[in-house]
Amino acid sequence: MKTHILALMVLWTLLPWPSMAQNKPDQLLKSSLEQIQNKDFVQALKLAHQAIALDPTRSDLLVFMANLQAWQHQTDSAVVYLQKAYRFDPGSQELYDAWLNTLLWGKDFEGLLSTVELALRNGYINKYNLLIKRVEAFQGLEKNDKALALLNDPENAIFLDSSKVSALRQELFLLNQRRNISVSYNADWSDAPVNELQQLAGIDFSERFHHTLAFVRFNYAHRFGKDGLQIESDVYQNFANKSYLYLNAGLGMNSAVFPTFRAGAEYTFPFMKTYEGSVGARYLQFPNRPVVLLTGQLAKYLHSWWIGVRPFYTLKSNGNALTTLLDVRKYEHKPRNFSEVELGYGNSPDERLLLENGGQYFGLDAWKIKLSSNRLFRKTDEIKVSASYSREERTVGAYRNRIVLECLYQFRLP
Repeated sequence: MKTHILALMVLWTLLPWPSMAQNKPDQLLKSSLEQIQNKDFVQALKLAHQAIALDPTRSDLLVFMANLQAWQHQTDSAVVYLQKAYRFDPGSQELYDAWLNTLLWGKDFEGLLSTVELALRNGYINKYNLLIKRVEAFQGLEKNDKALALLNDPENAIFLDSSKVSALRQELFLLNQRRNISVSYNADWSDAPVNELQQLAGIDFSERFHHTLAFVRFNYAHRFGKDGLQIESDVYQNFANKSYLYLNAGLGMNSAVFPTFRAGAEYTFPFMKTYEGSVGARYLQFPNRPVVLLTGQLAKYLHSWWIGVRPFYTLKSNGNALTTLLDVRKYEHKPRNFSEVELGYGNSPDERLLLENGGQYFGLDAWKIKLSSNRLFRKTDEIKVSASYSREERTVGAYRNRIVLECLYQFRLP
């Protein structure tokens, strides 16, 4: 949206200005636009202030200043200028374009809903934009049922051909499905110490309780002729600022296959609009020793891309170790459809099938590449398939090749 507005403002500078010499505010406005092209926002703001001082009743100057303030993340100041512009020209289409975007960027969702109604009363003609903003406001207020009802309203059927509206509708429909069951299967080959298929299968049930998503998971593994079971529970607690807390605990019933006990906690939070960060830890209890790992993540959303870097720092009595994972994910127009590439150095505690059971695993070298594809199926179900190759140490200085194929199918219950 910001890119579109900036493009319009650049186009504005290319229009003829027949009365430049006679109209000082317009001269200043044009100069301000030129400074935006030069990415000198400080000078652009200064020139815009000068233009408004010469003619404080011009709505277009006030809206322009509001856009500048909003781009600098000063949404409260931007709203003050928009309110002034409203007093002088309440029917301006450009006023509501800027006002609605500013309130959305500032996460003032109640104010956004009120301004949608104000725009309707004053003849704002972009009904598509009003629909999108109302849906996004309800999402921000965590009223997904109201957002979905709005998109299902027959009066808005004319907008369902829009890819964005269709994607929002599908996503909200999925979010309103509160219960899920997932089944997974991993096939794991390595050429040492023996060339034998290792297997992991799991089933989990999840349910959403308002701000909380809870999982119960049962894992079964067959490794080197031994069988083992693991019971796990995950909890995701969402907070109003779009942050959430992840908690995990699990018990292994065969220490030759799974850790006897595992636990984890991680707090994830958004910042700077398109970034996401987290801090956390993992704990695994093996027969001979416990392993503690510190972790975190730095991720960025870039249009339809998601890029994340996650380190794991293993604390050990005989020397610490660092694991680093890089994820690059490309989303498609259809909700939940994405392709992903993961590059990794070291071993991750979030991997459920370990090829040794003493905890030394996290101090060994490993290089991995993993390709994944997630697809929405039959409107509500999802299927994810992955393939990975690793070149990893099994003991210090002795390497093996490892190939893992994974499949996960998730279906939602009414």
